[in-house]
Amino acid sequence: MQTALFKALAAPSSIGTEHEYSINDKEQRALTVSDGIIERIAGRLDHEVAFGGILVSKELQKHAIELIPQRPGSLSYLENNLYHGLCQLYQATNHEYAFMGLGMHPLLKLEETTYWDHDEQEYYQVYDRLFNIRQHGWLNIQALQINIPYHGEEELTAMFNKIRSLMPYLVAASASSPLVEGKITPYMDNRLVYYRQNQAAIPDICHGILPEKLEKVDDYVKINRGIYTQLKKQGAEILCREWVNSRGVIVRFTRSCLEIKAIDEQECLHSDMAFSAFLLALLRSDLVLEEDESCLLSMLEEAMRRGTAGLRPELERLLRLAEKSATAEEKRYLPLIAKRIEQGSLAEVIVQKLHDIMEQFDLIVIGSGAGTNVASRAAEKGLRVALVDQGPTGGTCLNNGCIPSKMLIYPADVIRSIQDARNIGVHAELNEVDFNRIMSRMHSVVDKARSNLEEALENSEALSYIKVRAEFIGDYVLKAGDRTITSKKMVIATGARTLVPAIAGLQEAGFLDNVSLLQLAELPRSLIIIGGGYIACEFGHFFSALGVDVTIIGRHPFLLKGEDAEAAKLVSQRLSQFVRVITGHEVISVEKRGKMKAVSAKNREDGRVHQFEAEEILLAAGRQPNSDLLHPERSGVETDRLGWIVVNQYLETSKKGIYALGDALGKHMYRHTANYEAEVVIHNLLEANGELELEKVDYHAVPYAVFTYPTLAGVGMKEQEAAAKGLNVLVGRAGYMDTAKGVAMGEESGLVKVVLEEETGKILGATVVGPSAAELAQQVVYLMNTEYQDLMPVMRAQVIHPTLNEVLVRAFSELERPTITPIADGSTVQGSGK
Repeated sequence: MQTALFKALAAPSSIGTEHEYSINDKEQRALTVSDGIIERIAGRLDHEVAFGGILVSKELQKHAIELIPQRPGSLSYLENNLYHGLCQLYQATNHEYAFMGLGMHPLLKLEETTYWDHDEQEYYQVYDRLFNIRQHGWLNIQALQINIPYHGEEELTAMFNKIRSLMPYLVAASASSPLVEGKITPYMDNRLVYYRQNQAAIPDICHGILPEKLEKVDDYVKINRGIYTQLKKQGAEILCREWVNSRGVIVRFTRSCLEIKAIDEQECLHSDMAFSAFLLALLRSDLVLEEDESCLLSMLEEAMRRGTAGLRPELERLLRLAEKSATAEEKRYLPLIAKRIEQGSLAEVIVQKLHDIMEQFDLIVIGSGAGTNVASRAAEKGLRVALVDQGPTGGTCLNNGCIPSKMLIYPADVIRSIQDARNIGVHAELNEVDFNRIMSRMHSVVDKARSNLEEALENSEALSYIKVRAEFIGDYVLKAGDRTITSKKMVIATGARTLVPAIAGLQEAGFLDNVSLLQLAELPRSLIIIGGGYIACEFGHFFSALGVDVTIIGRHPFLLKGEDAEAAKLVSQRLSQFVRVITGHEVISVEKRGKMKAVSAKNREDGRVHQFEAEEILLAAGRQPNSDLLHPERSGVETDRLGWIVVNQYLETSKKGIYALGDALGKHMYRHTANYEAEVVIHNLLEANGELELEKVDYHAVPYAVFTYPTLAGVGMKEQEAAAKGLNVLVGRAGYMDTAKGVAMGEESGLVKVVLEEETGKILGATVVGPSAAELAQQVVYLMNTEYQDLMPVMRAQVIHPTLNEVLVRAFSELERPTITPIADGSTVQGSGK
């Protein structure tokens, strides 16, 4: 068989080629003018016209055009014929356009193009119905198609199988599409990445690009019949043609040739002919090639992803064989193939050139909140660091989180303290609340802190502070404004933003969030807060203390979902004295009614809809990640289904050398936790010497506080969490009124609960409700970070009397096994039984 094939191709090559080019302006912006060009050069609109000794044909996408020699011939004939035709095309269009090869237009966005909208619409409409042709696999691909004639079934089968086995190597060397929409991707051949999935609804049409091995021609005929059967089931008989088969090589029986589709269009005609020569010479060579489908698919994936890098030794061997069997004409083209194998495919060269003009850093940190901790420490160690953040400098905590919100909430605490003083016999009057003064004081502190931080960052010699939004455009590559930067070490600390649920009319009516409310110039008279979490409870406290009529609407049975049920109930009861609290309701619509905004909420138990009105709405229904802006997937960084960055126990992402911390992880969204995570990242990324020195992140004692009225604070596990994990626990419970200080304060609703593992005595967690809750919870944090994590340091210590510290001691002294008690949603949780 090999001898027969060698004889058939021993004569000078006579093949056909088809070349697809994008049509661009001088700045390489795609232009959807293929119909205009054809009409201009031919005087009529047609899908294919003869011009300048070649055929000029439309493509599916209107920003592309196909050039075809008028007849098959030798490589030099084809190159010269196409060159002269292309020159005449430039002249006929007054050099208004630039025609560009490559497997895909590297800059094109889908909204910038469209498909041919003249004849043959019946085909396109069916394709669109089945597969949606408005995607890159259709509207942005350009192939070099090589048509090689065959003589008889035996030669067809032999050539087909040989091309099948050569396909990974052809793809590796010809890859020319590393960019998609101007961004570097993990693949060198994106044309085939999109091409192999563009007809996913009927996968047999493409078969992963790689064709099946043929024993006889009838095998191929049966494959096509199977495709036709599936098309007919979809009412797509019009597509039952031999060209519908989309494998990397297909048989064109009507032309008596094999059509190779797996090769990317190159940068010039000479390169196209070089790949044609390489293929022809290899078909004559006596080769032993891989035939196993799984192996070939693996090699094909490697070729698409890395170009020549993973297949270079075998490509070098194939080149030597091609040089031995090539004709004199083909040998003139093979030096270009040798160059491609040595230096990499066109895609690899493009990527390397882009990397050469990139700014190289030892470390890139994205996010100027807790990420600044890592960047500053790295700069102190002498590393060249880039800190990238579009601002405001300092991240969420400084600008629209912890700092400004607590500066607003403290005056609210003072107001409530004055009002509560009557309970202990102190009758004080609140003459005035100066909202403008409260806001200006907050802005003054935040602005000064941000300005100082910004000045320090901008004046750092070892650190480049880049104040723009960054996004990944490839492996370890970021686009930051007009700069392209790269590093093998990165830290993602991009935080989170307000989650905006799909509530009818919400966008049209307008709303505040935790950022925009800080810019309020005057208080609304009434406010509806959508959400029942910590932001809702904190700002519900703030606005109600300042005299605003506040309504909180939450989805869950209690405010503060996930908190200890008893503690959450205490907060809800106390806050309800000042705020209308509506739980178990789903907001379904919002509408503007004059100066008011009307909110419709459905009771999740009985389905009844209730309406509420207020001047303003505060949206506090959760947080969402910023990964949709950063696009970490372009560098191989995995996210979960919601978009939160996935990390391992060392805070490293799925991409080696890229770490993540803070709110971007979607777990413990507290600045103090982010600061701790920053220390772990600093050690593991910058200091650890090998895996044995890596530090695991430890979340067993994460503290937090909700600065509402009353304050709720906690650390570690809740009672119900421990029960859900099947742990045998002891629960200690004490009220503030169980101590002399609590009695003196008249603090009837204050509560401390502690949870311990019964077998070991380890403290698992604590929850505190009432004044100084955060300070009391912090004492448990210290205990949980001792060697034995038990209560003995407290029980052995003298406790100042009378203080609220005694409430904590009392709780540890009242440990009992819990009992099962119901909560509002009908489920059961562990509750302490006294």
